Formats: sequence, structure tokens, C-alpha cells
Amino acid sequence: MDTPEYTDLEGVFTGDLKEVTLLRSALEANGFETFIQSENTVLTMPLAPQTDGLAVTLMARKAEAADIRAAIAELHSVAPAEEGEDDLAAEEAAEEEVVEEETRSSGLWLVVLLFLLVPIIILLCTRLF
Repeated sequence: MDTPEYTDLEGVFTGDLKEVTLLRSALEANGFETFIQSENTVLTMPLAPQTDGLAVTLMARKAEAADIRAAIAELHSVAPAEEGEDDLAAEEAAEEEVVEEETRSSGLWLVVLLFLLVPIIILLCTRLF
């Protein structure tokens, strides 16, 4: 790998550290050389004042910036959902609906039970005391 010319870099993408790191790996697998701006600072002190909190910028040489932006757009447009991901999301949504329904029905039973028991408790308390 050649020594990068750090003065000839341009930001091509900004996102969180996880997204930028994954994108950098995908771009390197396609033959593009990219850098994370202030990578050492971001990795060791992610909330340092000179970093932008959780935002990280992926840098590339100006000569390759347009090609890399096109590759990033292509990666974002063809990123397939993992196999079974849609099924898993639908299954989780169905489970949440069941849990919500069970919570509502158990809450309803509690209200009915209290509604029936309160008069009995009052009646017993007035007769015993």
C-alpha cells in the first residue's frame, strides 16, 4: 500500500462508526482505498471535542472520490436483506401483538376482579368491625 497523500483527501461519506467501518471494508474488498478521518482519535476517544460525537467521515483521494461515491451509492442500493430477516421481523411483530393482547386481557381481568372483590371486602369489613 502506498503512503497516502493526506492533503489530497476528500470526505465521501459521513455516518456512525459501525456503518463507516463496514462501508470501508466493503470498499476495500472492491479495490478502493479509503481512510477514516482522525481514526486513532475516534477509536480511542469517540466523544473527544475534536471528533463530531458519533459521526465519522470516510475519506478518499480526490481523484477517486467520484468513483467511490458511485460505489457507495451502489452498495446502498443493492444491499439485500439477510436471508430470513423479513420473516424474523414479521415473526417479532406478531409476537409483540400477542404480548400486547395478553397484557390487555390480563389487565382487563384484574379490573373485573377488583370491581367484584371491592364490594365483598367492604361488606366483610363492615360486618366484622
